[in-house]
Amino acid sequence: LPDYNGAFPLTCACCKGCASTVTLLLDGARTAAAQGLIAPLSQAQLHSAAIDAITKQQEHCIELLLAAGLDANRTPVAEDPDLEPLVVAACQESDGAASERLLKMILAAGAGPDLQASDGFTAFHLCCQKDHVRLAAILLAAGADPTIPSKLSSPVLTALDNDADMCAEVALQACRERATRLVDPNILAQAEADVASFGRLPRPSQESIRQALAAQGPGEDRALEHLESRLLVEGDEMLAEECAVCTCGFLERDRIVQLGCGHSFHALCISRCFDMGNKVCPLCRADPRRL
Repeated sequence: LPDYNGAFPLTCACCKGCASTVTLLLDGARTAAAQGLIAPLSQAQLHSAAIDAITKQQEHCIELLLAAGLDANRTPVAEDPDLEPLVVAACQESDGAASERLLKMILAAGAGPDLQASDGFTAFHLCCQKDHVRLAAILLAAGADPTIPSKLSSPVLTALDNDADMCAEVALQACRERATRLVDPNILAQAEADVASFGRLPRPSQESIRQALAAQGPGEDRALEHLESRLLVEGDEMLAEECAVCTCGFLERDRIVQLGCGHSFHALCISRCFDMGNKVCPLCRADPRRL
C-alpha cells in the first residue's frame, strides 16, 4: 500500500538503497500474490521503483528489480505517456563510473539503446545535452543511432547549443561512421548542415587534438593538399598563440597549418572548415594559398 504521500514502500526502499528491505518487499509481494491476497506487482510499480533507484544510483536495487521481472525495455504507453525509459534515466545524473555500470546493466538486461522519452529524447541525445562523453560511447558501442532527433533538434545541434563540444565531436564522428556503414551520404550531409546552421564547429579538447594530429603528415588530408603543415616543437613562437577555430592554445606536437595570409590553425580544425565548403581563411576571408 502507498504511504500518505502516495509513495510505495518498494519505491522508498529503492530510493534509500535498502537492498535487504527491497528483497523482503519483493519476496512478500510474490508470496502474497501466489496466495491470491494481492495482485502481482505491475511493471508500472517496478519501473517507478527503478527510476528512483537509478536517480540515487542504487545498483544492487536495480539488480533485484530486474531479477523480479522488471522490463528494462519498457517504453511510454497511452496510459503513461510521460514514462521515462530506464536507459534514458541512467544517463541523467552523471558521467561517472556508477552511471556507466548502471547503463551497462540496463542495456545487458535488454533495453534498446534508442528508446525515446515523450519529448523524443534518446539516451544518446541526453548525453549530448549533458556532455556525458563516456556514456555516449557506451551507447554507440551498443548500436545507438546518433541521428535520431528529439522534438526540437538533432543530437549534434543539442550538443553545440549546450557547449558540449566533446559530445558534438563524438556525434559527428558517429554520423560519419554510420554514413559510411550504410552507404548513405545524406546522414553526414544532415549532420554537417546542422553544424553549419549553428555557425561554428565543435571546439575539440587539447587532448583530442593532440591525439588526432600527432601522427598526421602533410598531404594526408585532401582539404590540405595544397598547403603545408608542421609539428610544433619546444621554443616555437607559435606556442604562445591559439587556434581561432577551436580557441585552444597551441601545444608541442600539435600539427598546424599557416595559410598564405599568415593566420595559423590546427590542421584538423582548418581541414574541417574546408571540408564544409569554407575555402577561405576563417579570420580574414583571404584565399588560403595566396601569399
